[in-house]
Parts: sequence; C-alpha cells; structure tokens
Amino acid sequence: GAAGDVVVIEDYLEGVEIGATAICNGSRYLSLTLTQDHKRALDHDQGLNTGGMGAFTPLPFVDPRQEQQIHAQIIAPTLKALETRGIHFSGVLYSNIMLTARGPLVLEHNTRFGDPETQALMLLLRADLLDVLSFTGEHEQLEQETLWHPGYAVSLTLASGGYPGKYRTGLPIAGIEEANRLQGVHVFHAGTALQHGRLVTAGGRVLSVAARGTTLQEAVARAYDAAARISFEGMHYRRDIAWQGLKVSYKE
Repeated sequence: GAAGDVVVIEDYLEGVEIGATAICNGSRYLSLTLTQDHKRALDHDQGLNTGGMGAFTPLPFVDPRQEQQIHAQIIAPTLKALETRGIHFSGVLYSNIMLTARGPLVLEHNTRFGDPETQALMLLLRADLLDVLSFTGEHEQLEQETLWHPGYAVSLTLASGGYPGKYRTGLPIAGIEEANRLQGVHVFHAGTALQHGRLVTAGGRVLSVAARGTTLQEAVARAYDAAARISFEGMHYRRDIAWQGLKVSYKE
C-alpha cells in the first residue's frame, strides 16, 4: 500500500539504556540522579516490553566523564535550542539515553517524570519535593549536595498475572502495611482500587515497592524483603532488578 512508499531509516543504537531527569527553568536546570529502568517483563531482560518493572539510582557503572557528557552534549543543548525557538521550557525533562561506544546518545525526550524511576528517586530525595519543583518558576538555585540522601534506592514493580498481556482485576491485596513498616521502605500505589472497603488490583502494574539503603545491595535486599510480604493472586515481579549495578558493585 501507500505506506510502503516512504522508508524511514534510523540509526541502530547499541549499548546500555539509562534515564536522565532534569527540573528545568529555561536554560537553567536542576539535575536529578541518573536512573535505569527495566522494561522487559521477565528476568534476564526476557519477555515482552512493559511500562517498567523496576528501577534504581544512582548508577555505579556511569563514570563522571559520561555524566558530564550527558549534561554538555544532551540536556544543556536541548534547553538552549528551545530558548532559541522562543520556548522557555519550565518543567520536567526526562531523557532516555543510550550509552554507546560513540558516547551517550538520545533515544527520546519526555516532558514528564519516569515511572518507575521516580519512585526510586523519591526515596533518595532529601530535599522537600515542593522546593525542587518550585525551581521551575523561581530563580533560586538549590545545591546538589543538599538534595540527596547518601546511598542507593530501588523500585520494584508488582504486576498482575498475565501483564503486559491480559490480566484480571478486582483481586484482594494483602501485606502492604507490613511491608511499609520495614526500614527504608515505601510502597507506592499504581493499579489499585477500593472495593467495599477492601484494597484490590485495578491495573497491570499494581504496586511499586521502593527501598533505600546505604549500599545498592542493601537497597535491593530491602525491596525484595518488602515484596515478599505482599500478596495477591497471580502477582509477579522480576527477581533481578539492578543487576547491572550489582555486577559493578560486587566487583568493587
């Protein structure tokens, strides 16, 4: 058909995918720690693509030189280009970036927070979120060293059976209160609802279990400990979130 009259040729990018989030006020921006999402439904990056099965931050496999390149070659030029077009961008810029042999390259830009990356970021954030967001409309620059708790944070998606394909809803959820009592843990709701006063599943990605730790290993262990205390019929989650970061951490 007519669709075959036009061919789009794209550069194939091979490498490690990460996320960079910036709170922007024109050409000025506040950088959040780099994140990595896990898109595939199953362990070892197998299965179908999803909205995200977990994330962690910061990234021990990204060195200062690479991070500087991301700012100098991607984020700052993007905001400057918007300014030259008369667009004073105020808000969140979330960039998916591939770390390649040629350096960091852009896969896409989004004007929103990442999910499930933001859940991990919120566990690591020391500053008041309102103060961070207020940077989009004020001129006060927040100091990076005051923004973050030391350590690492992990988010783990608890999904409905069958997700990202067909799945059932309305299934009772248990154990959230127990999980939330664990040190460094916070359970975020996603696809949930109240039915007759009882919490039930209402989507594919049901809950996001986030945890903070002094080390990446501790953050991962806390997240999985919390996930083990939560239950609903058909619940599944990946068992290898942050594997690329753990591989580097164990070597160190």
